[in-house]
Amino acid sequence: LSREAKERARSFVHNRYIDLLVTVERITFYKIQQQISDIESGILENKEPQFHGSVRYYLNYYLLLLWGYVDHMCLIINDLFQFGYDEESGKGRRSIGFKDIKDKKEYLGKLKAVDERFYDFVDSKEFQEWLDILGQLRHKNAHKEMISPSPLLRQTDVSEIDDAAIDAIIYKDHPPAMGELAKNPAFVESQKIMDRRKYRVSKMQKIFDHVAFVKGGVLDPVARIKIDMENLIKLTELLLSASTKSKLWEAHSI
Repeated sequence: LSREAKERARSFVHNRYIDLLVTVERITFYKIQQQISDIESGILENKEPQFHGSVRYYLNYYLLLLWGYVDHMCLIINDLFQFGYDEESGKGRRSIGFKDIKDKKEYLGKLKAVDERFYDFVDSKEFQEWLDILGQLRHKNAHKEMISPSPLLRQTDVSEIDDAAIDAIIYKDHPPAMGELAKNPAFVESQKIMDRRKYRVSKMQKIFDHVAFVKGGVLDPVARIKIDMENLIKLTELLLSASTKSKLWEAHSI
């Protein structure tokens, strides 16, 4: 293998994979911190959880690393089994990848010739759907806007009551403002708006802890990490298996 191919493999193992694991650990850490914060505050179902910004930050980086992991692996396969695609050319780069589309049919055919079990997994309906959703999340992150996966809330009868009814509940025992602030109509009205919103949110029903919109529906990208990692482990195992069985690889070893 060329020096460039060896460096690509080294970077895959020692940089990308490690960074991916660390990022997953950080997301898990902040999810635990959310739970601890809710317990300490006596909140059973927090609609506006603490540490949301930290979860959002690491989730967006995770999606970039995850898409890169799959892309990176496809380039290693091109190197390892000498598929012959020039990644520096536009046509060659478009031909490399697991997506079952016209441009990549030849690449997938070469993968099938190397290891049919590897090909069957990549070409399966389940994997292709997973890859499509990952692509939607990553491309939105990279090209349109950062994903900010806040809780998905549903209105309830209680959350939809009018302003007067809410004011009667939340200001039953105290006014919106005290002292000098109570003499400022603009401040009092601003405080009422914030208090009403907080009350309405507290009475909504939480559907997902985090929500991202994709074609055909919504999903929780944090809860989905378990599925992501299962697919990455399977891909990596299949690559290792294919490399040890390949006659081409045996020739390199000799």
